[in-house]
Amino acid sequence: MNDSRQLALKLGWQDLFSPEEVKSWALERERPKRLQRGELAFSGVYRFIFTKDMDGTVRQTPHCYVGEAGEVGKRLCDYFIRRGVREVRNTDGTLKDYDGWQVRGEIQNSHGEFSIQILRIEGCLDLYGVKLNTTCFDNLFARILLENWAILHAKQIEKFHVLNCGVDQGIKYLQHMGSSNDARKR
Repeated sequence: MNDSRQLALKLGWQDLFSPEEVKSWALERERPKRLQRGELAFSGVYRFIFTKDMDGTVRQTPHCYVGEAGEVGKRLCDYFIRRGVREVRNTDGTLKDYDGWQVRGEIQNSHGEFSIQILRIEGCLDLYGVKLNTTCFDNLFARILLENWAILHAKQIEKFHVLNCGVDQGIKYLQHMGSSNDARKR
């Protein structure tokens, strides 16, 4: 089959906050003004990049965490532990494990030296009915597709150590799809 159509889709990352805003949020728990004003209440794919170790030395391989959310600003807040919040323990005394714990640990050990980026799209691509363009982030399936692309790109092209790779990532999507199917049945 000879298809001469050009696929014009450009994917790239843009910093969501300045380094000063990130440092203030991580160290002093002061939320960035854009977040306080509700300017990040949109769907999207985001990532954290951690380039330094706990002692401040630059990592040979930066760490990265990629996520997707129906409301980016609200989801980002989940990764920052508020001051005065105590650890929650299970009935057996072990620390309760929450989604995103790797990112929380990296944030606490980073001294505020990391970046938070949002995926931007230029152009449009139709993959058998799944449209990828600037408005596709409201579609959960498209977001998950783009999140997986971002994970693969970070691991294979950028050579980052991706914190959310593995079996848990696949289970996450099965749970998403299962909850979507349950919602349709109601």
